[in-house]
Amino acid sequence: MNRPFMRRSDARPYHRRTMRVSRMLLSTVLAVAAFAAAADQDSVRRGVQTGTMKPLAEILARVQNQHAGRVLDVELESDELGRSWYEITLLHKDGHRLEIYVDPATGAEIDPRLAGTAMRPMAEVLRRVAERHPGTVLHAELERRAGAGPVWEVTVERADGSEQRVLVDAASGRIVEQAARPARLPAGAKPLPVLVESVERRYGARAVEVEIKYDTRRGAYYEIELQLPGGRGIEVNVDPVSAQVLRTES
Repeated sequence: MNRPFMRRSDARPYHRRTMRVSRMLLSTVLAVAAFAAAADQDSVRRGVQTGTMKPLAEILARVQNQHAGRVLDVELESDELGRSWYEITLLHKDGHRLEIYVDPATGAEIDPRLAGTAMRPMAEVLRRVAERHPGTVLHAELERRAGAGPVWEVTVERADGSEQRVLVDAASGRIVEQAARPARLPAGAKPLPVLVESVERRYGARAVEVEIKYDTRRGAYYEIELQLPGGRGIEVNVDPVSAQVLRTES
């Protein structure tokens, strides 16, 4: 979904190992207890004791002081380079979810996609895309693909109403992929309310966000974000014609 610099994209960034810590109503005390029961509790405990990691209670307190919302979920993640970070999911009172990334060593908020990368300025990237694909930029976001460095994903609406998706290497500014999107959904697409109701019934959840997506393999599809009972969120990709669920990710 469209969350600037914090979105989980179609590419599903990172080669990463994820350890789920807890999922509901975390207080600082309960979070520490839940985290201590996780598989990597010994290494985390050593990190806190030696001062190389901040206590989770301290990190959560800082996050909640800076961002209004209820903590739903905490995950400790790492990439193929061995870098680690906390991913903390907050639920705002309006139902919107916010994902915060925190360096466990410093407690500072970070964007793990940018670590160790000297990037070309966004304005330069947009100019390069405009030279190749004139039109209106609908969306531009930094992503990190599995096994590769970060890329800018730029969506351009062309004069005929169709869309162009362009991936630009963030370090070199070189266009590495481009794929045209159709101006419309395929013939026979079911009405969106019907699709939303079908997905809500299947998962016993409430839809909170929906967006049309497109890739070169599947064509156009809907990405529907659901809020499950208890507040946990998942994203479901749905074929607009068959209503088949193509992918589910929490």
